[in-house]
Amino acid sequence: MDIRLAVYYSSALLFLAIAISWFLYYRLEHNLTKQVDGILIDEFHELTLEIEEEGGVREGVQGFAKDVVWRKYYPILFQVLSAQNQVVTRPVEFEAFFTFGIRNQEYFTVIARHDVHGIKGHFRVLERRIADKASNKEYVVHLATHLKRTDKILENYIENIVSAIPVIFAASILLGLFIAKKPRDILKEIIGVTNKITSENLSERLTLPEARDEIRQLSITINSMLDRIEGAFEQIRQFTGDASHELRTPLAAIKGEIEVALTHGESSREYRETLFNCLERVEDIIRMVNGLILISRFDEKEIDWQPTEIDLAALAAEIIEFFRPLAEGKRIRLEMQAAESVILYADRSNILRLLNNLMENAIKFTPEGGRVRLRTQCSREEVVLRVEDNGPGIPPAARENIFHRFYQINAARSGRGRGTGLGLHICQRIAEAHGGKIWVEDNPGGGAVFVVTLPKDKTPVA
Repeated sequence: MDIRLAVYYSSALLFLAIAISWFLYYRLEHNLTKQVDGILIDEFHELTLEIEEEGGVREGVQGFAKDVVWRKYYPILFQVLSAQNQVVTRPVEFEAFFTFGIRNQEYFTVIARHDVHGIKGHFRVLERRIADKASNKEYVVHLATHLKRTDKILENYIENIVSAIPVIFAASILLGLFIAKKPRDILKEIIGVTNKITSENLSERLTLPEARDEIRQLSITINSMLDRIEGAFEQIRQFTGDASHELRTPLAAIKGEIEVALTHGESSREYRETLFNCLERVEDIIRMVNGLILISRFDEKEIDWQPTEIDLAALAAEIIEFFRPLAEGKRIRLEMQAAESVILYADRSNILRLLNNLMENAIKFTPEGGRVRLRTQCSREEVVLRVEDNGPGIPPAARENIFHRFYQINAARSGRGRGTGLGLHICQRIAEAHGGKIWVEDNPGGGAVFVVTLPKDKTPVA
C-alpha cells in the first residue's frame, strides 16, 4: 500500500515537474529568441545609418558588409531585394542561404541545409522595408543570424531535465516512503488497538501523535468514540445488574412462599394469603417491567409525544382527588395551592405520570397523620410544580443519586412496598424532555420538596 501511494504521488509530482519544465523551456526559448531579434534590430539600424551616410542603398550596403565581417558570435547574413522580389545586392557567399524571397513577415525562422560560415541549422531572419531617397525606390532587406548558441542552450536544458527527472522521480518515491512511515505506524497502531477492543476490554486508547495534524485529530476522535462506547457499555452493565438484582428479589420471594405453601399443609385462608402476597410481588414486577419499557423508549427516542394546552390547576385537582382515598387510609392530609389560569403546552399523559409518581412517593413515605401538599406556580416563561411531604426527607449525600435507575436510599424509604426505584428517573426524563428540570430540597418543617420547572410553550423532545 505504501509503495502504491508513493508511486501514485510521485507520478503526480513527475507530471507536475514535466509541465513546469515545459513551461520554463517555452519561456527560455521565447527570451532567447527575443534577444536574437533585438540583435537583428540593432543591425538593421546600423544598416539604415550606413545608407543615410553613403546617400544610397547600394553604397550603404557595401559599407555595412565591411562592418559585419567582424561579428564573432552572431554573424550577420543579408540581402537586399527590390519591391518586385528581385535581388539587388547580396554577398556571393550568402547565395546558398538566401533561397527565399519576400515573405511579408517581420520575423521568421529558416533551416539552412548547407553550410553557412560552417554552420547548419536554424537561422532567425528579420524582414524590413527601406526607402532609397536618391532613387525614390523601396527595397526589402533580409538580415539573418544563426541560432546555434540558442539551440545549444536549449539542448543543454533538455539534457539536464531528462537527466534530472528520473532522479527526482526516484527521490520522490524514497521520500514518499519515508514520509508515509509515520502515518503507516499510526494506522497500524489504530488497527492493533481496535482489534483488541471487545465488550470485556474497552479501556484501550490510542497514543496521540505529537504533530497537530489530521492523524492526531483522527486519534482524538477515535478515543472520544471509545470513551462513549465504554460509558454506554458501563451503563448497560449497571442497568442489567440492577435489573437482575431488582427482579431476583421479588421472584425469590414468590418462589419461597409457593414452596412453603406446597410443602406444608395449610388452610384455605393461608393459601389465599400466600396468593395475595404473590400477587403483590407480581404487580411490583409488572410495574418494574413497564418502567423499564418506558425508559427504553426514552433511550430509543420512541416516545409518541402529543403536546396540548393543559390547565395545570385542573390537572392538580384531578391528581389530588385520585390520591385522596390512599391518603385517607393513612390519615394523611392532602392540600393543594394552585395558581389560577396556568396553561402549559405539554404532553398531558406524561405530565400526569410525573405528578402521579411524585404524589405516590410523597404519600408512601409520609407517616400517618402527616401532610402532603401540591403547589403550582407561574411566571412569564415557566411553571413550577412543588410536591411537599413531611416524611424522613432526603439526605444531602443521596440527592445526586436519587434520580438514578434503581437507586434506593435506606431503610426509611425501602422495605415492603418500597417501589421499583424507577419512578424518579422517569420523572427526570419527562421533565428534561419538556425542556425543564427537577430537583429536591429540604422542607422547612421536615421532609422533602420535589421541585419541577417546565417552560410554558416548549415542544417536548425525547
